[in-house]
Amino acid sequence: MSHQTESMSLALIRNFILLTGWPILIAGSLFLLWKAFKFHKDVNKVVFGKLVIIMTAGWLSTMYCLGIVATVAMFLDLNIGVFVVLPVFVIWAISMVIITGIILIWSKEAVVINQFYQDVERKYQSIFELSPEAILLLDTSGMILATNDRLQEWLGYKTRDMLAKNIITLPFLTEESKGKIMKNFSERLLGKESPPYEIEFVNKKGERMFGRVIAATLKDEKGNIIRNLTMISDVTEKLRLENLRDDLVHMAVHDLKTPLANIIGTSELLLDEKSPLPPEEKKSLTENILTSSKKLINLIMDLIQVNNIDAAGLFLDKKPFALNEIIPGLSWLSTSAAKNKIRLTINIPPELTLEADRDILVRIIENLVSNSIKHTQKAVGKIAVSAEAKNGQVLFEVKDNGDGIPKEYQDKIFNKFFKSAEQAGRTKLDTGLGLAFCKLAIEAHGGKINVESDEGKGSKFYFTIPQKAPGPLG
Repeated sequence: MSHQTESMSLALIRNFILLTGWPILIAGSLFLLWKAFKFHKDVNKVVFGKLVIIMTAGWLSTMYCLGIVATVAMFLDLNIGVFVVLPVFVIWAISMVIITGIILIWSKEAVVINQFYQDVERKYQSIFELSPEAILLLDTSGMILATNDRLQEWLGYKTRDMLAKNIITLPFLTEESKGKIMKNFSERLLGKESPPYEIEFVNKKGERMFGRVIAATLKDEKGNIIRNLTMISDVTEKLRLENLRDDLVHMAVHDLKTPLANIIGTSELLLDEKSPLPPEEKKSLTENILTSSKKLINLIMDLIQVNNIDAAGLFLDKKPFALNEIIPGLSWLSTSAAKNKIRLTINIPPELTLEADRDILVRIIENLVSNSIKHTQKAVGKIAVSAEAKNGQVLFEVKDNGDGIPKEYQDKIFNKFFKSAEQAGRTKLDTGLGLAFCKLAIEAHGGKINVESDEGKGSKFYFTIPQKAPGPLG
Protein backbone atom coordinates (compact mmCIF):
# COMPACT_ATOMS: atom_id res chain seq x y z
CA MET A 1 0.00 0.00 0.00
CA SER A 2 2.78 2.44 0.94
CA HIS A 3 4.61 1.56 -2.30
CA GLN A 4 1.54 2.41 -4.34
CA THR A 5 1.14 5.71 -2.47
CA GLU A 6 4.79 6.59 -3.17
CA SER A 7 4.39 5.78 -6.85
CA MET A 8 1.31 7.97 -7.05
CA SER A 9 3.20 10.84 -5.40
CA LEU A 10 6.06 10.50 -7.87
CA ALA A 11 3.58 10.41 -10.74
CA LEU A 12 1.96 13.61 -9.47
CA ILE A 13 5.39 15.28 -9.31
CA ARG A 14 6.18 14.12 -12.84
CA ASN A 15 2.86 15.39 -14.17
CA PHE A 16 3.34 18.72 -12.37
CA ILE A 17 6.79 19.10 -13.96
CA LEU A 18 5.47 18.24 -17.39
CA LEU A 19 2.30 20.35 -17.23
CA THR A 20 3.64 23.31 -15.23
CA GLY A 21 7.42 23.32 -15.05
CA TRP A 22 8.17 23.02 -18.75
CA PRO A 23 5.72 25.79 -19.85
CA ILE A 24 7.07 28.12 -17.16
CA LEU A 25 10.68 27.39 -18.12
CA ILE A 26 9.95 27.77 -21.85
CA ALA A 27 8.23 31.13 -21.23
CA GLY A 28 11.13 32.21 -19.00
CA SER A 29 13.64 31.17 -21.68
CA LEU A 30 11.85 33.22 -24.33
CA PHE A 31 11.75 36.21 -21.99
CA LEU A 32 15.45 35.79 -21.28
CA LEU A 33 16.27 35.60 -25.00
CA TRP A 34 14.17 38.70 -25.71
CA LYS A 35 16.04 40.61 -23.00
CA ALA A 36 19.37 39.43 -24.41
CA PHE A 37 18.45 40.63 -27.92
CA LYS A 38 17.18 43.95 -26.53
CA PHE A 39 20.45 44.40 -24.68
CA HIS A 40 22.29 43.64 -27.92
CA LYS A 41 20.31 46.40 -29.66
CA ASP A 42 20.72 48.87 -26.77
CA VAL A 43 24.51 48.62 -26.88
CA ASN A 44 24.40 49.42 -30.61
CA LYS A 45 25.15 45.82 -31.68
CA VAL A 46 28.75 45.95 -30.47
CA VAL A 47 30.77 42.80 -29.69
CA PHE A 48 29.74 42.84 -25.99
CA GLY A 49 26.05 42.60 -26.96
CA LYS A 50 26.75 39.71 -29.33
CA LEU A 51 28.67 37.92 -26.57
CA VAL A 52 25.67 38.17 -24.21
CA ILE A 53 23.39 36.60 -26.86
CA ILE A 54 25.85 33.77 -27.55
CA MET A 55 26.31 32.99 -23.84
CA THR A 56 22.56 33.12 -23.16
CA ALA A 57 21.74 30.89 -26.13
CA GLY A 58 24.51 28.44 -25.16
CA TRP A 59 23.37 28.24 -21.54
CA LEU A 60 19.74 27.72 -22.53
CA SER A 61 20.69 25.01 -25.05
CA THR A 62 22.65 23.17 -22.36
CA MET A 63 19.82 23.40 -19.83
CA TYR A 64 17.26 22.26 -22.41
CA CYS A 65 19.38 19.20 -23.18
CA LEU A 66 19.68 18.35 -19.49
CA GLY A 67 15.94 18.92 -19.00
CA ILE A 68 15.05 16.61 -21.89
CA VAL A 69 17.46 13.91 -20.63
CA ALA A 70 16.00 14.20 -17.12
CA THR A 71 12.44 14.01 -18.41
CA VAL A 72 13.19 10.92 -20.54
CA ALA A 73 14.91 9.36 -17.53
CA MET A 74 11.84 10.10 -15.43
CA PHE A 75 9.66 8.14 -17.84
CA LEU A 76 12.07 5.25 -18.06
CA ASP A 77 12.54 4.99 -14.32
CA LEU A 78 10.06 7.05 -12.36
CA ASN A 79 11.96 6.73 -9.11
CA ILE A 80 15.38 7.83 -10.36
CA GLY A 81 13.97 10.25 -12.98
CA VAL A 82 12.07 12.39 -10.49
CA PHE A 83 15.11 12.81 -8.27
CA VAL A 84 17.26 13.70 -11.29
CA VAL A 85 14.83 16.11 -12.95
CA LEU A 86 13.94 18.10 -9.84
CA PRO A 87 17.48 19.49 -9.23
CA VAL A 88 17.88 20.20 -12.94
CA PHE A 89 14.67 22.22 -13.13
CA VAL A 90 15.36 24.03 -9.85
CA ILE A 91 18.90 25.00 -11.00
CA TRP A 92 17.45 26.03 -14.35
CA ALA A 93 14.81 28.26 -12.77
CA ILE A 94 17.24 29.86 -10.29
CA SER A 95 19.84 30.47 -13.08
CA MET A 96 17.26 32.13 -15.32
CA VAL A 97 16.21 34.48 -12.54
CA ILE A 98 19.84 35.41 -11.82
CA ILE A 99 20.81 35.89 -15.49
CA THR A 100 17.63 37.87 -16.19
CA GLY A 101 18.42 40.12 -13.23
CA ILE A 102 21.97 40.67 -14.52
CA ILE A 103 20.72 41.51 -18.02
CA LEU A 104 18.16 43.96 -16.58
CA ILE A 105 20.95 45.75 -14.68
CA TRP A 106 23.18 45.76 -17.76
CA SER A 107 20.29 47.08 -19.87
CA LYS A 108 20.21 50.26 -17.77
CA GLU A 109 23.92 50.70 -18.37
CA ALA A 110 23.36 49.88 -22.04
CA VAL A 111 21.14 52.95 -22.37
CA VAL A 112 24.07 55.10 -21.24
CA ILE A 113 26.47 53.23 -23.57
CA ASN A 114 24.07 53.59 -26.49
CA GLN A 115 23.64 57.30 -25.81
CA PHE A 116 27.41 57.69 -25.84
CA TYR A 117 27.71 55.93 -29.20
CA GLN A 118 24.86 58.00 -30.64
CA ASP A 119 26.48 61.24 -29.44
CA VAL A 120 29.80 60.23 -30.99
CA GLU A 121 28.07 59.21 -34.22
CA ARG A 122 26.13 62.49 -34.36
CA LYS A 123 29.30 64.53 -33.81
CA TYR A 124 31.19 62.73 -36.55
CA GLN A 125 28.16 62.88 -38.84
CA SER A 126 27.90 66.64 -38.21
CA ILE A 127 31.59 67.12 -38.99
CA PHE A 128 31.15 65.01 -42.12
CA GLU A 129 28.00 66.75 -43.37
CA LEU A 130 28.74 70.33 -42.29
CA SER A 131 32.37 70.41 -43.37
CA PRO A 132 33.05 73.15 -45.95
CA GLU A 133 35.31 70.65 -47.72
CA ALA A 134 34.17 67.73 -49.81
CA ILE A 135 35.00 64.54 -47.86
CA LEU A 136 35.23 61.19 -49.66
CA LEU A 137 35.84 57.80 -48.06
CA LEU A 138 37.38 55.37 -50.55
CA ASP A 139 38.28 51.70 -50.37
CA THR A 140 41.66 50.42 -51.52
CA SER A 141 40.46 50.17 -55.13
CA GLY A 142 39.35 53.80 -55.24
CA MET A 143 35.61 53.11 -54.95
CA ILE A 144 33.65 55.84 -53.17
CA LEU A 145 32.03 54.38 -50.03
CA ALA A 146 30.70 57.63 -48.59
CA THR A 147 30.76 61.35 -49.36
CA ASN A 148 29.03 64.51 -48.19
CA ASP A 149 27.06 66.92 -50.40
CA ARG A 150 29.77 69.49 -51.10
CA LEU A 151 30.58 68.19 -54.60
CA GLN A 152 26.87 68.17 -55.39
CA GLU A 153 26.59 71.81 -54.28
CA TRP A 154 29.67 72.88 -56.25
CA LEU A 155 29.18 70.89 -59.43
CA GLY A 156 25.50 70.01 -59.72
CA TYR A 157 26.07 66.23 -59.84
CA LYS A 158 23.97 64.17 -57.40
CA THR A 159 25.78 62.65 -54.41
CA ARG A 160 23.96 59.33 -54.84
CA ASP A 161 25.33 59.05 -58.38
CA MET A 162 28.90 59.17 -57.05
CA LEU A 163 28.53 56.39 -54.48
CA ALA A 164 29.92 52.94 -55.38
CA LYS A 165 31.77 54.52 -58.34
CA ASN A 166 35.53 54.57 -58.77
CA ILE A 167 36.78 58.11 -58.20
CA ILE A 168 38.61 58.27 -61.55
CA THR A 169 35.39 57.48 -63.43
CA LEU A 170 33.61 60.59 -62.17
CA PRO A 171 32.49 62.60 -65.24
CA PHE A 172 33.44 66.04 -63.93
CA LEU A 173 37.18 65.34 -63.56
CA THR A 174 39.56 66.35 -66.35
CA GLU A 175 41.94 63.72 -67.74
CA GLU A 176 44.91 65.50 -66.17
CA SER A 177 43.19 65.49 -62.79
CA LYS A 178 42.41 61.77 -63.07
CA GLY A 179 46.11 61.15 -63.72
CA LYS A 180 47.09 63.14 -60.61
CA ILE A 181 44.56 61.26 -58.47
CA MET A 182 45.77 57.84 -59.70
CA LYS A 183 49.41 58.75 -59.10
CA ASN A 184 48.86 60.05 -55.57
CA PHE A 185 46.45 57.22 -54.70
CA SER A 186 49.01 54.60 -55.76
CA GLU A 187 51.77 56.29 -53.76
CA ARG A 188 49.64 56.28 -50.61
CA LEU A 189 48.86 52.56 -51.02
CA LEU A 190 52.63 51.94 -51.19
CA GLY A 191 53.05 53.80 -47.89
CA LYS A 192 54.51 56.98 -49.37
CA GLU A 193 53.48 60.43 -48.20
CA SER A 194 51.20 62.33 -50.55
CA PRO A 195 51.56 66.13 -50.40
CA PRO A 196 48.50 68.32 -51.14
CA TYR A 197 47.84 68.82 -54.83
CA GLU A 198 45.35 70.64 -57.06
CA ILE A 199 42.83 69.17 -59.47
CA GLU A 200 40.47 70.68 -62.03
CA PHE A 201 36.85 69.78 -62.60
CA VAL A 202 34.01 71.06 -64.75
CA ASN A 203 30.53 71.64 -63.32
CA LYS A 204 27.28 70.89 -65.14
CA LYS A 205 27.21 74.44 -66.51
CA GLY A 206 30.55 73.83 -68.20
CA GLU A 207 32.43 76.16 -65.84
CA ARG A 208 35.95 75.29 -64.76
CA MET A 209 36.55 74.85 -61.04
CA PHE A 210 39.61 73.96 -59.02
CA GLY A 211 40.10 71.91 -55.87
CA ARG A 212 42.96 71.37 -53.43
CA VAL A 213 43.23 67.73 -52.36
CA ILE A 214 44.52 66.49 -49.01
CA ALA A 215 44.39 62.72 -48.51
CA ALA A 216 45.36 60.19 -45.86
CA THR A 217 45.11 56.42 -45.37
CA LEU A 218 43.23 54.61 -42.59
CA LYS A 219 44.77 51.40 -41.20
CA ASP A 220 43.56 48.45 -39.15
CA GLU A 221 45.19 47.23 -35.92
CA LYS A 222 47.73 45.24 -37.95
CA GLY A 223 48.83 48.29 -39.91
CA ASN A 224 47.14 47.26 -43.17
CA ILE A 225 45.59 50.05 -45.25
CA ILE A 226 41.82 49.58 -45.35
CA ARG A 227 40.44 52.99 -46.35
CA ASN A 228 41.48 56.25 -47.98
CA LEU A 229 40.13 59.54 -46.65
CA THR A 230 40.18 62.39 -49.18
CA MET A 231 39.29 66.03 -48.53
CA ILE A 232 38.83 68.52 -51.38
CA SER A 233 38.68 72.30 -50.82
CA ASP A 234 37.17 74.62 -53.42
CA VAL A 235 40.02 76.99 -54.36
CA THR A 236 38.41 78.34 -57.54
CA GLU A 237 37.94 81.85 -56.15
CA LYS A 238 41.40 81.85 -54.55
CA LEU A 239 43.07 80.95 -57.85
CA ARG A 240 40.89 83.46 -59.69
CA LEU A 241 42.03 86.23 -57.36
CA GLU A 242 45.65 85.14 -57.72
CA ASN A 243 45.30 85.29 -61.50
CA LEU A 244 43.61 88.69 -61.22
CA ARG A 245 46.47 89.88 -59.06
CA ASP A 246 48.96 88.78 -61.69
CA ASP A 247 46.87 90.43 -64.42
CA LEU A 248 46.61 93.58 -62.33
CA VAL A 249 50.37 93.77 -61.92
CA HIS A 250 50.79 93.36 -65.69
CA MET A 251 48.11 95.93 -66.52
CA ALA A 252 49.25 98.39 -63.86
CA VAL A 253 52.84 98.25 -65.15
CA HIS A 254 51.58 98.86 -68.69
CA ASP A 255 49.29 101.72 -67.67
CA LEU A 256 51.96 103.34 -65.51
CA LYS A 257 54.50 103.00 -68.29
CA THR A 258 52.46 104.96 -70.86
CA PRO A 259 52.02 108.27 -68.96
CA LEU A 260 55.52 108.01 -67.50
CA ALA A 261 56.99 107.57 -70.98
CA ASN A 262 55.01 110.64 -72.15
CA ILE A 263 56.23 112.71 -69.22
CA ILE A 264 59.87 111.66 -69.72
CA GLY A 265 59.79 112.15 -73.50
CA THR A 266 58.08 115.55 -73.30
CA SER A 267 60.39 116.72 -70.53
CA GLU A 268 63.45 115.77 -72.60
CA LEU A 269 62.13 117.83 -75.53
CA LEU A 270 61.56 120.85 -73.29
CA LEU A 271 65.06 120.54 -71.83
CA ASP A 272 66.78 120.09 -75.19
CA GLU A 273 68.69 123.37 -75.60
CA LYS A 274 69.93 122.39 -79.05
CA SER A 275 66.40 122.47 -80.49
CA PRO A 276 64.60 125.52 -79.10
CA LEU A 277 60.82 125.25 -79.40
CA PRO A 278 58.32 128.00 -80.19
CA PRO A 279 56.07 129.10 -77.29
CA GLU A 280 52.94 127.41 -78.69
CA GLU A 281 54.68 124.05 -78.93
CA LYS A 282 56.15 124.44 -75.44
CA LYS A 283 52.63 125.11 -74.15
CA SER A 284 51.31 121.99 -75.91
CA LEU A 285 54.11 119.86 -74.50
CA THR A 286 53.52 121.25 -71.00
CA GLU A 287 49.82 120.40 -71.30
CA ASN A 288 50.83 116.90 -72.37
CA ILE A 289 52.92 116.54 -69.20
CA LEU A 290 49.96 117.74 -67.13
CA THR A 291 47.54 115.31 -68.80
CA SER A 292 49.92 112.37 -68.41
CA SER A 293 50.54 113.28 -64.78
CA LYS A 294 46.79 113.39 -64.12
CA LYS A 295 46.37 109.96 -65.70
CA LEU A 296 49.20 108.64 -63.58
CA ILE A 297 47.75 110.05 -60.37
CA ASN A 298 44.29 108.70 -61.26
CA LEU A 299 45.65 105.20 -61.75
CA ILE A 300 47.57 105.29 -58.45
CA MET A 301 44.53 106.67 -56.60
CA ASP A 302 42.31 103.97 -58.13
CA LEU A 303 44.65 101.27 -56.84
CA ILE A 304 44.86 102.79 -53.37
CA GLN A 305 41.25 103.82 -52.85
CA VAL A 306 39.55 100.71 -54.21
CA ASN A 307 41.66 98.69 -51.78
CA ASN A 308 40.81 101.11 -48.95
CA ILE A 309 37.08 100.95 -49.69
CA ASP A 310 37.15 97.14 -49.63
CA ALA A 311 39.20 97.06 -46.44
CA ALA A 312 37.60 99.69 -44.20
CA GLY A 313 35.15 101.85 -46.11
CA LEU A 314 35.79 105.17 -47.80
CA PHE A 315 36.22 108.31 -45.70
CA LEU A 316 34.18 111.15 -47.26
CA ASP A 317 34.83 114.81 -46.57
CA LYS A 318 31.30 116.03 -47.38
CA LYS A 319 30.81 119.75 -47.75
CA PRO A 320 28.26 121.91 -49.67
CA PHE A 321 29.59 123.56 -52.84
CA ALA A 322 28.44 124.89 -56.20
CA LEU A 323 28.80 122.10 -58.73
CA ASN A 324 30.16 124.29 -61.53
CA GLU A 325 33.24 124.90 -59.33
CA ILE A 326 34.53 121.47 -60.38
CA ILE A 327 34.71 122.42 -64.08
CA PRO A 328 38.20 124.00 -63.94
CA GLY A 329 39.52 120.77 -62.36
CA LEU A 330 38.27 118.86 -65.40
CA SER A 331 40.11 121.04 -67.94
CA TRP A 332 42.77 118.39 -68.53
CA LEU A 333 40.01 116.10 -69.82
CA SER A 334 39.16 118.71 -72.46
CA THR A 335 42.82 118.72 -73.48
CA SER A 336 42.91 114.90 -73.63
CA ALA A 337 39.68 114.80 -75.68
CA ALA A 338 40.93 117.53 -78.04
CA LYS A 339 44.15 115.56 -78.67
CA ASN A 340 41.99 112.64 -79.78
CA LYS A 341 39.77 114.97 -81.84
CA ILE A 342 36.79 114.21 -79.65
CA ARG A 343 34.29 116.90 -78.75
CA LEU A 344 33.74 117.16 -74.98
CA THR A 345 30.96 119.37 -73.54
CA ILE A 346 30.25 119.95 -69.85
CA ASN A 347 26.85 121.36 -68.89
CA ILE A 348 26.41 122.10 -65.18
CA PRO A 349 23.96 124.86 -64.14
CA PRO A 350 25.71 127.55 -62.06
CA GLU A 351 22.96 127.54 -59.40
CA LEU A 352 23.19 123.78 -58.76
CA THR A 353 24.66 122.87 -55.36
CA LEU A 354 25.60 119.56 -53.78
CA GLU A 355 26.78 118.32 -50.41
CA ALA A 356 29.44 115.69 -51.12
CA ASP A 357 33.15 114.97 -51.17
CA ARG A 358 34.29 117.35 -53.88
CA ASP A 359 37.59 115.60 -54.71
CA ILE A 360 35.95 112.19 -54.89
CA LEU A 361 33.20 113.54 -57.17
CA VAL A 362 35.83 115.01 -59.52
CA ARG A 363 37.57 111.65 -59.66
CA ILE A 364 34.27 109.87 -60.44
CA ILE A 365 33.64 112.17 -63.40
CA GLU A 366 37.30 111.94 -64.50
CA ASN A 367 37.09 108.14 -64.54
CA LEU A 368 33.82 108.09 -66.49
CA VAL A 369 35.01 110.65 -69.06
CA SER A 370 38.44 108.96 -69.41
CA ASN A 371 36.63 105.68 -70.03
CA SER A 372 34.51 107.36 -72.76
CA ILE A 373 37.58 108.92 -74.41
CA LYS A 374 39.28 105.52 -74.46
CA HIS A 375 36.33 103.86 -76.21
CA THR A 376 35.20 106.63 -78.56
CA GLN A 377 36.48 106.95 -82.11
CA LYS A 378 38.68 109.90 -83.01
CA ALA A 379 37.41 112.73 -85.22
CA VAL A 380 33.73 111.74 -84.94
CA GLY A 381 33.57 111.21 -81.19
CA LYS A 382 31.27 113.21 -78.89
CA ILE A 383 31.09 113.14 -75.11
CA ALA A 384 28.58 115.13 -73.05
CA VAL A 385 28.69 115.63 -69.28
CA SER A 386 25.60 117.05 -67.56
CA ALA A 387 24.04 117.43 -64.12
CA GLU A 388 20.57 118.38 -62.90
CA ALA A 389 18.56 118.36 -59.67
CA LYS A 390 15.82 115.74 -59.53
CA ASN A 391 13.66 114.71 -56.55
CA GLY A 392 16.22 115.68 -53.91
CA GLN A 393 19.02 114.05 -55.88
CA VAL A 394 21.57 115.33 -58.35
CA LEU A 395 21.50 113.29 -61.55
CA PHE A 396 24.81 113.12 -63.44
CA GLU A 397 25.15 111.81 -66.99
CA VAL A 398 28.21 111.00 -69.09
CA LYS A 399 27.08 110.18 -72.62
CA ASP A 400 29.19 109.21 -75.65
CA ASN A 401 28.78 107.86 -79.17
CA GLY A 402 31.60 105.34 -78.82
CA ASP A 403 31.92 101.56 -79.07
CA GLY A 404 29.10 100.72 -76.68
CA ILE A 405 28.98 97.74 -74.33
CA PRO A 406 27.59 94.28 -75.21
CA LYS A 407 24.45 93.37 -73.25
CA GLU A 408 26.09 90.37 -71.58
CA TYR A 409 28.75 92.59 -69.97
CA GLN A 410 26.61 95.49 -68.78
CA ASP A 411 25.91 93.99 -65.35
CA LYS A 412 29.60 93.10 -64.82
CA ILE A 413 31.53 96.20 -65.83
CA PHE A 414 31.46 97.65 -62.30
CA ASN A 415 33.17 94.56 -60.87
CA LYS A 416 36.74 95.09 -59.77
CA PHE A 417 39.27 94.01 -62.44
CA PHE A 418 36.49 93.06 -64.91
CA LYS A 419 37.62 92.84 -68.51
CA SER A 420 35.53 91.54 -71.39
CA ALA A 421 36.92 88.95 -73.77
CA GLU A 422 37.26 91.66 -76.43
CA GLN A 423 39.16 93.95 -74.06
CA ALA A 424 41.46 91.14 -72.94
CA GLY A 425 42.65 90.70 -76.51
CA ARG A 426 43.41 94.37 -77.13
CA THR A 427 46.81 95.98 -76.85
CA LYS A 428 45.26 98.94 -75.04
CA LEU A 429 45.18 97.61 -71.49
CA ASP A 430 43.68 99.08 -68.33
CA THR A 431 43.36 97.82 -64.78
CA GLY A 432 39.56 97.69 -64.77
CA LEU A 433 39.50 99.64 -61.50
CA GLY A 434 38.03 102.96 -62.69
CA LEU A 435 34.39 101.88 -62.94
CA ALA A 436 34.70 99.75 -59.79
CA PHE A 437 35.91 102.84 -57.92
CA CYS A 438 33.02 104.92 -59.33
CA LYS A 439 30.43 102.41 -58.09
CA LEU A 440 31.95 102.10 -54.62
CA ALA A 441 32.40 105.87 -54.22
CA ILE A 442 28.86 106.68 -55.40
CA GLU A 443 27.35 104.04 -53.10
CA ALA A 444 29.43 105.47 -50.22
CA HIS A 445 27.58 108.78 -50.90
CA GLY A 446 24.24 106.95 -50.74
CA GLY A 447 23.74 107.02 -54.51
CA LYS A 448 23.48 104.56 -57.41
CA ILE A 449 25.13 104.20 -60.82
CA ASN A 450 23.77 102.55 -63.96
CA VAL A 451 24.56 102.25 -67.63
CA GLU A 452 22.53 102.19 -70.83
CA SER A 453 24.36 101.11 -73.94
CA ASP A 454 23.88 99.83 -77.49
CA GLU A 455 26.86 98.09 -78.98
CA GLY A 456 28.34 100.23 -81.76
CA LYS A 457 26.15 103.25 -80.88
CA GLY A 458 27.53 104.51 -77.60
CA SER A 459 26.91 104.46 -73.86
CA LYS A 460 25.28 106.59 -71.20
CA PHE A 461 26.54 106.28 -67.64
CA TYR A 462 24.28 108.00 -65.15
CA PHE A 463 24.39 108.20 -61.38
CA THR A 464 22.60 109.98 -58.54
CA ILE A 465 23.89 111.45 -55.29
CA PRO A 466 21.62 112.90 -52.57
CA GLN A 467 21.73 116.69 -52.90
CA LYS A 468 21.97 117.06 -49.14
CA ALA A 469 24.15 114.48 -47.40
CA PRO A 470 22.36 112.39 -44.74
CA GLY A 471 23.81 112.46 -41.23
CA PRO A 472 26.68 114.62 -39.95
CA LEU A 473 29.15 116.05 -42.44
CA GLY A 474 32.61 114.60 -42.81
